[in-house]
Amino acid sequence: MILLNRALTARRNDLIAVQAMHLSPTSRFGGLAILMTLTVAVMVGPSQTNPQVLQILACALPVFLVGIFEDSGWHITPRLRLVAAALGSLAAVAVFGSVIDRLGLAPLEFLLNHRYFAVAFTILVVTGVTQSFNLLDGLHGLCGFSMILIAVALAMIASRDSYAPVAQIMPVLVTAIAGFLVLNYPFGFIFLGDTGATVIGFILSYTAVEMLHRQPDLSPWALTLVFFWPIADMLLTIARRLARRHPTTQPDRMHFHHVLMRVLEIRALHKKNRAISNPAATAILMPLIAAPSVVGVLVWNRNDLSLMASLCFAALFFAAYQGLVQHAKRRHGHGMPPTHTKRRNVLRGRVVAK
Repeated sequence: MILLNRALTARRNDLIAVQAMHLSPTSRFGGLAILMTLTVAVMVGPSQTNPQVLQILACALPVFLVGIFEDSGWHITPRLRLVAAALGSLAAVAVFGSVIDRLGLAPLEFLLNHRYFAVAFTILVVTGVTQSFNLLDGLHGLCGFSMILIAVALAMIASRDSYAPVAQIMPVLVTAIAGFLVLNYPFGFIFLGDTGATVIGFILSYTAVEMLHRQPDLSPWALTLVFFWPIADMLLTIARRLARRHPTTQPDRMHFHHVLMRVLEIRALHKKNRAISNPAATAILMPLIAAPSVVGVLVWNRNDLSLMASLCFAALFFAAYQGLVQHAKRRHGHGMPPTHTKRRNVLRGRVVAK
Protein backbone atom coordinates (compact mmCIF):
# COMPACT_ATOMS: atom_id res chain seq x y z
CA MET A 1 0.00 0.00 0.00
CA ILE A 2 2.92 2.34 0.67
CA LEU A 3 4.30 1.63 -2.79
CA LEU A 4 0.88 2.00 -4.39
CA ASN A 5 0.74 5.58 -3.14
CA ARG A 6 3.57 6.63 -5.47
CA ALA A 7 1.36 6.11 -8.51
CA LEU A 8 -1.28 8.46 -7.08
CA THR A 9 0.82 11.21 -5.50
CA ALA A 10 0.66 13.36 -8.62
CA ARG A 11 -3.15 13.51 -8.43
CA ARG A 12 -3.40 14.24 -4.69
CA ASN A 13 -1.28 16.65 -2.65
CA ASP A 14 -2.23 16.33 1.01
CA LEU A 15 0.41 18.80 2.17
CA ILE A 16 -1.74 21.82 1.24
CA ALA A 17 -4.72 20.55 3.26
CA VAL A 18 -5.68 22.87 6.10
CA GLN A 19 -5.66 20.07 8.67
CA ALA A 20 -2.38 18.47 7.45
CA MET A 21 0.02 17.54 10.26
CA HIS A 22 2.68 15.73 8.20
CA LEU A 23 5.60 17.03 6.16
CA SER A 24 5.91 14.60 3.25
CA PRO A 25 3.49 12.77 0.88
CA THR A 26 2.21 9.63 2.62
CA SER A 27 0.10 6.66 1.57
CA ARG A 28 -3.52 6.78 2.73
CA PHE A 29 -4.28 3.11 2.00
CA GLY A 30 -3.71 1.77 5.51
CA GLY A 31 -7.46 1.41 5.99
CA LEU A 32 -7.74 -0.62 2.80
CA ALA A 33 -5.09 -3.02 4.11
CA ILE A 34 -6.98 -3.40 7.41
CA LEU A 35 -10.25 -4.14 5.61
CA MET A 36 -8.54 -6.71 3.37
CA THR A 37 -7.16 -8.38 6.49
CA LEU A 38 -10.57 -8.36 8.17
CA THR A 39 -12.24 -9.86 5.08
CA VAL A 40 -9.71 -12.69 4.81
CA ALA A 41 -9.96 -13.39 8.54
CA VAL A 42 -13.74 -13.60 8.36
CA MET A 43 -13.59 -15.98 5.41
CA VAL A 44 -11.48 -18.49 7.36
CA GLY A 45 -12.77 -17.73 10.89
CA PRO A 46 -15.57 -19.21 12.99
CA SER A 47 -18.60 -19.84 10.79
CA GLN A 48 -21.11 -18.35 13.24
CA THR A 49 -19.53 -14.88 12.93
CA ASN A 50 -19.12 -14.86 9.16
CA PRO A 51 -22.63 -13.87 8.02
CA GLN A 52 -22.98 -10.93 10.38
CA VAL A 53 -19.56 -9.43 9.65
CA LEU A 54 -19.93 -9.90 5.91
CA GLN A 55 -23.33 -8.23 6.06
CA ILE A 56 -21.89 -5.22 7.90
CA LEU A 57 -19.10 -4.98 5.34
CA ALA A 58 -21.67 -5.12 2.54
CA CYS A 59 -23.72 -2.35 4.17
CA ALA A 60 -20.54 -0.25 4.45
CA LEU A 61 -20.02 -0.42 0.66
CA PRO A 62 -21.20 3.20 -0.02
CA VAL A 63 -18.84 4.47 2.69
CA PHE A 64 -16.03 2.35 1.26
CA LEU A 65 -16.48 3.58 -2.31
CA VAL A 66 -16.52 7.25 -1.31
CA GLY A 67 -13.48 6.74 0.92
CA ILE A 68 -11.42 4.88 -1.67
CA PHE A 69 -12.10 7.54 -4.30
CA GLU A 70 -11.00 10.25 -1.86
CA ASP A 71 -7.85 8.34 -0.90
CA SER A 72 -7.05 7.77 -4.59
CA GLY A 73 -6.98 11.50 -5.28
CA TRP A 74 -10.53 12.37 -6.33
CA HIS A 75 -12.16 15.25 -4.49
CA ILE A 76 -15.24 14.09 -2.59
CA THR A 77 -17.46 16.72 -1.00
CA PRO A 78 -18.34 16.44 2.70
CA ARG A 79 -22.01 16.27 1.76
CA LEU A 80 -21.40 13.19 -0.39
CA ARG A 81 -19.56 11.54 2.51
CA LEU A 82 -22.53 12.14 4.78
CA VAL A 83 -24.93 10.78 2.17
CA ALA A 84 -22.80 7.64 1.78
CA ALA A 85 -22.73 7.07 5.55
CA ALA A 86 -26.50 7.62 5.77
CA LEU A 87 -27.11 5.12 2.95
CA GLY A 88 -24.89 2.58 4.68
CA SER A 89 -26.73 3.14 7.96
CA LEU A 90 -30.10 2.72 6.25
CA ALA A 91 -28.90 -0.51 4.63
CA ALA A 92 -27.70 -1.82 7.99
CA VAL A 93 -31.05 -1.06 9.62
CA ALA A 94 -32.82 -2.81 6.75
CA VAL A 95 -30.58 -5.90 6.98
CA PHE A 96 -30.29 -6.28 10.76
CA GLY A 97 -33.42 -4.48 11.93
CA SER A 98 -31.56 -3.07 14.95
CA VAL A 99 -32.21 0.54 15.96
CA ILE A 100 -31.55 2.72 18.97
CA ASP A 101 -34.78 2.15 20.88
CA ARG A 102 -33.85 3.44 24.33
CA LEU A 103 -31.78 6.20 25.91
CA GLY A 104 -32.88 6.04 29.52
CA LEU A 105 -34.44 9.51 29.32
CA ALA A 106 -38.24 9.63 29.55
CA PRO A 107 -39.00 12.29 26.86
CA LEU A 108 -36.80 10.61 24.28
CA GLU A 109 -38.00 7.14 25.23
CA PHE A 110 -41.48 8.14 24.12
CA LEU A 111 -40.22 9.27 20.73
CA LEU A 112 -38.04 6.20 20.26
CA ASN A 113 -41.08 3.98 20.72
CA HIS A 114 -42.11 5.11 17.22
CA ARG A 115 -40.29 2.97 14.70
CA TYR A 116 -39.78 5.66 12.06
CA PHE A 117 -38.30 8.10 14.56
CA ALA A 118 -36.03 5.39 15.95
CA VAL A 119 -34.80 4.54 12.44
CA ALA A 120 -34.13 8.20 11.63
CA PHE A 121 -32.35 8.73 14.94
CA THR A 122 -30.22 5.61 14.41
CA ILE A 123 -29.18 6.76 10.93
CA LEU A 124 -28.29 10.19 12.31
CA VAL A 125 -26.20 8.76 15.16
CA VAL A 126 -24.36 6.15 13.06
CA THR A 127 -23.65 8.70 10.32
CA GLY A 128 -22.32 11.19 12.84
CA VAL A 129 -20.14 8.71 14.71
CA THR A 130 -18.80 7.34 11.42
CA GLN A 131 -17.66 10.80 10.37
CA SER A 132 -16.30 11.58 13.84
CA PHE A 133 -13.51 9.05 13.33
CA ASN A 134 -12.47 10.88 10.18
CA LEU A 135 -12.22 14.11 12.21
CA LEU A 136 -10.11 12.28 14.79
CA ASP A 137 -7.65 11.04 12.15
CA GLY A 138 -5.14 13.87 12.55
CA LEU A 139 -2.05 12.60 14.35
CA HIS A 140 0.07 9.48 13.96
CA GLY A 141 -1.62 6.60 15.77
CA LEU A 142 -4.41 8.69 17.28
CA CYS A 143 -7.36 7.25 15.36
CA GLY A 144 -5.88 3.72 15.23
CA PHE A 145 -5.25 3.52 18.97
CA SER A 146 -8.71 4.98 19.65
CA MET A 147 -10.31 2.33 17.46
CA ILE A 148 -8.44 -0.41 19.31
CA LEU A 149 -9.65 0.94 22.66
CA ILE A 150 -13.24 1.07 21.45
CA ALA A 151 -13.11 -2.40 19.87
CA VAL A 152 -11.64 -3.93 23.04
CA ALA A 153 -14.30 -2.20 25.16
CA LEU A 154 -17.09 -3.51 22.90
CA ALA A 155 -15.64 -7.02 23.05
CA MET A 156 -15.47 -6.92 26.84
CA ILE A 157 -19.05 -5.67 27.16
CA ALA A 158 -20.26 -8.30 24.67
CA SER A 159 -18.52 -11.05 26.66
CA ARG A 160 -20.33 -9.93 29.83
CA ASP A 161 -23.62 -10.93 28.25
CA SER A 162 -22.32 -13.78 26.07
CA TYR A 163 -22.87 -11.99 22.77
CA ALA A 164 -20.48 -14.20 20.80
CA PRO A 165 -20.31 -12.52 17.33
CA VAL A 166 -18.91 -9.25 18.68
CA ALA A 167 -16.68 -10.91 21.26
CA GLN A 168 -15.12 -13.03 18.50
CA ILE A 169 -14.70 -10.57 15.65
CA MET A 170 -13.43 -7.54 17.61
CA PRO A 171 -10.10 -9.19 18.52
CA VAL A 172 -9.55 -9.84 14.79
CA LEU A 173 -10.17 -6.17 14.02
CA VAL A 174 -7.88 -5.15 16.88
CA THR A 175 -4.97 -7.25 15.59
CA ALA A 176 -5.44 -5.93 12.04
CA ILE A 177 -5.31 -2.32 13.29
CA ALA A 178 -2.28 -3.21 15.43
CA GLY A 179 -0.49 -4.38 12.30
CA PHE A 180 -1.26 -1.03 10.67
CA LEU A 181 0.05 0.85 13.72
CA VAL A 182 3.46 -0.82 13.36
CA LEU A 183 3.92 1.34 10.25
CA ASN A 184 1.84 4.30 11.37
CA TYR A 185 3.19 5.07 14.84
CA PRO A 186 5.38 6.92 15.58
CA PHE A 187 6.87 7.67 12.16
CA GLY A 188 3.73 7.84 10.00
CA PHE A 189 4.86 5.72 7.06
CA ILE A 190 1.20 5.08 6.15
CA PHE A 191 -2.16 6.64 7.12
CA LEU A 192 -5.65 5.20 7.66
CA GLY A 193 -7.15 7.47 5.03
CA ASP A 194 -10.85 8.18 4.64
CA THR A 195 -11.49 4.53 3.81
CA GLY A 196 -10.05 3.25 7.07
CA ALA A 197 -11.40 5.97 9.35
CA THR A 198 -14.96 5.94 8.02
CA VAL A 199 -15.50 2.25 7.23
CA ILE A 200 -14.02 1.02 10.51
CA GLY A 201 -15.91 3.80 12.29
CA PHE A 202 -19.09 2.57 10.61
CA ILE A 203 -18.42 -1.04 11.65
CA LEU A 204 -17.79 -0.04 15.27
CA SER A 205 -20.77 2.32 15.51
CA TYR A 206 -23.36 -0.04 14.03
CA THR A 207 -21.93 -2.93 16.03
CA ALA A 208 -22.72 -0.86 19.12
CA VAL A 209 -26.31 -0.36 17.88
CA GLU A 210 -26.62 -4.11 17.34
CA MET A 211 -25.31 -4.76 20.85
CA LEU A 212 -27.79 -2.29 22.34
CA HIS A 213 -30.59 -4.12 20.56
CA ARG A 214 -29.41 -7.61 21.56
CA GLN A 215 -28.35 -6.92 25.17
CA PRO A 216 -31.28 -5.60 27.22
CA ASP A 217 -29.12 -4.77 30.24
CA LEU A 218 -26.66 -2.65 28.25
CA SER A 219 -26.84 1.07 28.99
CA PRO A 220 -26.83 3.39 25.96
CA TRP A 221 -24.83 5.91 28.02
CA ALA A 222 -22.18 3.25 28.66
CA LEU A 223 -21.76 3.03 24.89
CA THR A 224 -21.55 6.82 24.80
CA LEU A 225 -18.63 6.55 27.22
CA VAL A 226 -16.98 3.92 25.04
CA PHE A 227 -17.19 6.26 22.02
CA PHE A 228 -16.76 9.40 24.12
CA TRP A 229 -13.69 11.01 22.56
CA PRO A 230 -14.68 10.94 18.85
CA ILE A 231 -18.23 12.02 19.74
CA ALA A 232 -17.04 14.85 22.02
CA ASP A 233 -14.53 16.07 19.43
CA MET A 234 -17.21 16.07 16.72
CA LEU A 235 -19.79 17.94 18.81
CA LEU A 236 -17.23 20.52 19.93
CA THR A 237 -16.13 21.00 16.32
CA ILE A 238 -19.71 21.62 15.16
CA ALA A 239 -20.39 24.03 18.03
CA ARG A 240 -17.13 25.90 17.48
CA ARG A 241 -17.71 26.38 13.77
CA LEU A 242 -21.31 27.45 14.26
CA ALA A 243 -20.25 29.96 16.92
CA ARG A 244 -17.71 31.45 14.51
CA ARG A 245 -20.20 31.33 11.64
CA HIS A 246 -17.97 28.99 9.66
CA PRO A 247 -19.37 26.16 7.53
CA THR A 248 -19.55 23.02 9.67
CA THR A 249 -17.94 21.00 6.85
CA GLN A 250 -14.95 23.33 6.46
CA PRO A 251 -11.80 21.66 7.87
CA ASP A 252 -9.57 23.44 10.35
CA ARG A 253 -6.71 22.79 12.78
CA MET A 254 -8.53 23.59 16.00
CA HIS A 255 -9.37 20.06 17.12
CA PHE A 256 -8.24 19.04 20.59
CA HIS A 257 -5.25 17.10 19.22
CA HIS A 258 -4.18 20.00 16.99
CA VAL A 259 -4.25 22.46 19.89
CA LEU A 260 -2.36 20.08 22.17
CA MET A 261 0.36 19.57 19.58
CA ARG A 262 0.62 23.33 19.13
CA VAL A 263 1.05 23.79 22.90
CA LEU A 264 3.81 21.16 22.90
CA GLU A 265 5.60 23.04 20.13
CA ILE A 266 5.30 26.32 22.02
CA ARG A 267 6.37 24.94 25.40
CA ALA A 268 9.14 22.50 24.56
CA LEU A 269 9.57 21.90 20.86
CA HIS A 270 9.45 23.87 17.65
CA LYS A 271 7.45 23.43 14.49
CA LYS A 272 10.52 21.98 12.78
CA ASN A 273 10.38 19.16 15.36
CA ARG A 274 6.89 18.10 14.28
CA ALA A 275 8.17 14.55 13.80
CA ILE A 276 8.44 14.50 17.62
CA SER A 277 5.48 16.65 18.65
CA ASN A 278 3.03 14.69 16.46
CA PRO A 279 3.47 11.24 18.09
CA ALA A 280 4.14 12.85 21.49
CA ALA A 281 0.68 14.47 21.43
CA THR A 282 -0.85 11.07 20.66
CA ALA A 283 0.98 9.49 23.61
CA ILE A 284 -0.33 12.20 25.94
CA LEU A 285 -3.90 11.86 24.68
CA MET A 286 -4.21 8.08 24.87
CA PRO A 287 -4.78 7.84 28.67
CA LEU A 288 -7.37 10.62 28.38
CA ILE A 289 -9.14 8.81 25.54
CA ALA A 290 -8.99 5.48 27.39
CA ALA A 291 -10.49 6.76 30.66
CA PRO A 292 -14.14 7.13 29.50
CA SER A 293 -14.02 3.78 27.68
CA VAL A 294 -12.76 2.03 30.81
CA VAL A 295 -15.55 3.59 32.88
CA GLY A 296 -18.07 2.55 30.20
CA VAL A 297 -16.99 -1.08 30.55
CA LEU A 298 -17.18 -0.94 34.34
CA VAL A 299 -20.71 0.54 34.44
CA TRP A 300 -21.99 -1.13 31.29
CA ASN A 301 -25.35 -2.04 32.86
CA ARG A 302 -25.83 1.04 35.09
CA ASN A 303 -27.66 3.72 33.13
CA ASP A 304 -27.67 6.28 35.97
CA LEU A 305 -23.93 6.05 36.62
CA SER A 306 -23.18 6.03 32.89
CA LEU A 307 -25.18 9.21 32.34
CA MET A 308 -23.49 11.03 35.23
CA ALA A 309 -20.05 9.88 34.06
CA SER A 310 -20.80 11.10 30.52
CA LEU A 311 -21.73 14.54 31.82
CA CYS A 312 -18.62 14.72 34.01
CA PHE A 313 -16.30 13.72 31.17
CA ALA A 314 -18.00 16.24 28.86
CA ALA A 315 -17.36 19.06 31.34
CA LEU A 316 -13.73 17.98 31.78
CA PHE A 317 -13.23 17.72 28.01
CA PHE A 318 -14.54 21.24 27.37
CA ALA A 319 -12.60 22.73 30.29
CA ALA A 320 -9.35 21.08 29.18
CA TYR A 321 -9.82 22.27 25.60
CA GLN A 322 -10.49 25.86 26.68
CA GLY A 323 -7.47 25.74 28.98
CA LEU A 324 -5.19 24.59 26.15
CA VAL A 325 -6.47 27.29 23.80
CA GLN A 326 -6.02 30.04 26.36
CA HIS A 327 -2.56 28.77 27.29
CA ALA A 328 -1.48 28.78 23.63
CA LYS A 329 -2.74 32.33 23.16
CA ARG A 330 -0.90 33.62 26.25
CA ARG A 331 2.37 31.89 25.43
CA HIS A 332 2.64 32.71 21.75
CA GLY A 333 0.52 35.71 20.83
CA HIS A 334 -2.60 34.12 19.49
CA GLY A 335 -0.60 30.92 19.63
CA MET A 336 -2.75 29.12 17.13
CA PRO A 337 -2.07 27.84 13.63
CA PRO A 338 -1.89 30.35 10.76
CA THR A 339 -4.96 31.12 8.70
CA HIS A 340 -6.07 28.66 6.06
CA THR A 341 -5.05 30.91 3.18
CA LYS A 342 -1.63 31.71 4.61
CA ARG A 343 -0.86 28.04 5.27
CA ARG A 344 -1.94 26.96 1.80
CA ASN A 345 0.12 29.69 0.15
CA VAL A 346 3.24 28.77 2.13
CA LEU A 347 2.92 25.08 1.31
CA ARG A 348 2.16 25.75 -2.36
CA GLY A 349 5.31 27.83 -2.47
CA ARG A 350 7.31 24.94 -1.09
CA VAL A 351 5.87 22.56 -3.66
CA VAL A 352 6.62 24.95 -6.53
CA ALA A 353 10.15 25.46 -5.22
CA LYS A 354 10.77 21.72 -5.21
